[in-house]
Amino acid sequence: MSRLLLTVFLLLPVTTRAADHTVLGSKLVVKNPGAPEQRKISVKAKEAGSDDAIVGDPVANGATLTIQINNGTSDTQTYNLPAGSWTGDATTGFMYKDPTGANGPVGVAEMKKQSGVFQIKVVVKGKLGTVSVVPPNPGFDSCVLLALTGGDSYSINFASGTVTNKAATLFKVSRPTQEGTCIAPNPNNLPLNHIVVVMQENRSADTYLAQLSSQGQPAYEAEPLTGNPDPTNPMNPPITPFHKTTYCEVADLNHSWNGTHAEVDGGAMDGFTAANANGADPTGSRAMGYYDQTDLPFYYGLYNTFATGDRYFSSALTQTFPNRLYLLAGTSFGHIRNDSFGLTSASIFNLLDQFSVTWRIYAAQAAYGTLFFKYVSDRSATHVFTTAQYYADLTAGTLPDVA
Repeated sequence: MSRLLLTVFLLLPVTTRAADHTVLGSKLVVKNPGAPEQRKISVKAKEAGSDDAIVGDPVANGATLTIQINNGTSDTQTYNLPAGSWTGDATTGFMYKDPTGANGPVGVAEMKKQSGVFQIKVVVKGKLGTVSVVPPNPGFDSCVLLALTGGDSYSINFASGTVTNKAATLFKVSRPTQEGTCIAPNPNNLPLNHIVVVMQENRSADTYLAQLSSQGQPAYEAEPLTGNPDPTNPMNPPITPFHKTTYCEVADLNHSWNGTHAEVDGGAMDGFTAANANGADPTGSRAMGYYDQTDLPFYYGLYNTFATGDRYFSSALTQTFPNRLYLLAGTSFGHIRNDSFGLTSASIFNLLDQFSVTWRIYAAQAAYGTLFFKYVSDRSATHVFTTAQYYADLTAGTLPDVA
């Protein structure tokens, strides 16, 4: 019963790696299709560390470097990387040509293990040659994947724009959290115009999702499965989950720091009834109630159509504001109750402005969940509005990038 229900509507594509040769994300582009002899790039890579057992030998078993190039016609070039000659301090240079033998990019890959980050250095040769991130100067990091079939995979994060004639730029490379996953795809390449996040409160996931199995979905594993003790008399039968027929609570459920920890009881999940017992509800039974599709047809329509995070838990086992802080800033800054106003710390809204992403907050009542950031409250006149304004903006087609 401790699971917090957070409904988030995000229309985001999911990119996965199909094979070791795949290059994801933005492309490196050589913008001189009319001059084949100038379509040349140099790729220099340095890998951190001196211990192969720790860092891994990128070409220990032989590998290929695959990178997408646009040299008049968009295509993909694959270069063979020989095995061996990879020691902690040795430098080995290789010359690779277009595998098809046609006039195209000629890459020079030089890899060296030394201290520092893994980097790729892109150098342009030829008067008209340029290598660009597409689109140029993306703001957010865009990335392609450095896929080595015989070894590791790395994500290449491009934080700058164009590399011009005879100039060189170092692009940082980091190991992805999952092999072949593009860490930070350029948002300008994503097929979406708006992200709308709906934040609600004070409903656990099993209160809303307990009956998904009746709609053909996998059974939801609500806990506790067998009920909670009757706090008025432990000898009575336990109070088990039941379908609620009333939509108004006689009293708010206990979601304070102390109350929620008493409910979870170190994982025993047996304190919900006792923590919610009061004069209007002596047994605390309302904590065990749930709703189904007859009560929540819109939600069940969403659950049956889109992905549902039915194993989502609140970030902090406590009240609303600390959990809103987690959603908007990735931390509660140590707060465990609804007492956080005037925070000068940064949040997602600072980043949205930093990268020129438009945003507005719409609230049915006071937007308490966001105004505790001073950055937001100082901008409330131009960024915080009622839900009526949301529908007006939606109708007019003037929704911001993020709402």
